[in-house]
Amino acid sequence: MSESAEQTLANLQKRATEVNYGNVKVNTRIEEAQKQLQLLREQAQREFGTSDLDELQALLKQRNEANAKILTDAEETVRKGEQALLERQKLLNDIEKK
Repeated sequence: MSESAEQTLANLQKRATEVNYGNVKVNTRIEEAQKQLQLLREQAQREFGTSDLDELQALLKQRNEANAKILTDAEETVRKGEQALLERQKLLNDIEKK
């Protein structure tokens, strides 16, 4: 075998080793991702009663809407309280002026 052919063979072996190593790394990461996904599905099932992505998204939307309503209601309550306070302060000022 010529030196050029030996170099080509050595280069191909090195590349093949790198490909194999890369495949092992990717497969390991895929397995870990699958394990993590399974854990997250189990957690979602425990916490929300489902692990279906569409159902979870619908639940999130529903909860976000409920939270928005709570915030709107709280803001209205505070606004009314502020208005009542201003009216009482005005009455107090009117009484103190007399």
